[in-house]
Amino acid sequence: MTDTQPPLLNALAARGIVREWVRGAQTLAIVEATHRMGWLEKLAEPLSPAALTTDAWPQARVQGVVDVLKQAGVANEADGTWQLTPPFADLLAGESGVSLETVLDSARLDLASLEKLDREEPGMVDGVAALVVARDAGVAADPVTQMLYRSVYDAMPEVSAVLESGGPMLDLGSGVGGALLTTAQLYPQLKLVGVDIVPEVAAEAVRRRDELGLTDQVEVRCVDARNLNDRSTFRVAYWAQCFFPDAGRPATLAVLRQALTDDGLLILQEQLAGLTDVVQLGQRGISGGHTVDELAAEAQAAGFVLVRQVATNLGNLTLVRNQP
Repeated sequence: MTDTQPPLLNALAARGIVREWVRGAQTLAIVEATHRMGWLEKLAEPLSPAALTTDAWPQARVQGVVDVLKQAGVANEADGTWQLTPPFADLLAGESGVSLETVLDSARLDLASLEKLDREEPGMVDGVAALVVARDAGVAADPVTQMLYRSVYDAMPEVSAVLESGGPMLDLGSGVGGALLTTAQLYPQLKLVGVDIVPEVAAEAVRRRDELGLTDQVEVRCVDARNLNDRSTFRVAYWAQCFFPDAGRPATLAVLRQALTDDGLLILQEQLAGLTDVVQLGQRGISGGHTVDELAAEAQAAGFVLVRQVATNLGNLTLVRNQP
């Protein structure tokens, strides 16, 4: 269809769209600034906007900022006072290791990466940046995460039975150890090996492991997954496939087949990605958004047999079994 709109109106409409994009970035900047100024901490309890006023911050200016927080779902208003919404109060408190500071660090990293989109070739992020990503993707091993992971394993009784019997289990791409260490807490007799390629990330997992007193139960290795030389060792494995570059996926699946026993089970988690996420992941040579069906087909092409697909509180999983 031919566009009959005058060019000026087209340009004005497009300018409005760009300004909507900018408003999202402005909201993020305002949340960061109020966090730095300590306002969010104060808003953990009911607070009048007047309580935030100073000579530099008259009430009208304070009100404008608080209105943005309300529009963004960060704060609510009731009886003339403002307070963080329950989700943001929990995020600020860092419940189970999910913290506002970590989320903001990751957001800054994402934006900085995309600013280099026109001049960066796909590749690995450095160790410091990888640790930011791992912390943002991870959780703390505590009673709350134990309840969550217990529900996941209950949905896979064939996996839970193996873990109850001692495993051993391999966590490939274990990050800072949220799932790894929580699983160790759930199954005290289970032996686990976590693998991560980034020294800074592996070191953080070791620190958390030792802090929890799980040193004898959990081994953490810093190595490229493709270089593992275990043979028919593990009865269960989890592959954090969404963090692995495309170029290394076939070799990683081959290593998993080698490391698992003949009837060993492999868990794969669906990780759907938005359009901007796909671009972001592409910076690291990763194609995002593998569905459970795609993961099943990829695993079967590598020689695994599909057991079933499972819906859990952590998302959709594909469970496959190794074969001789």
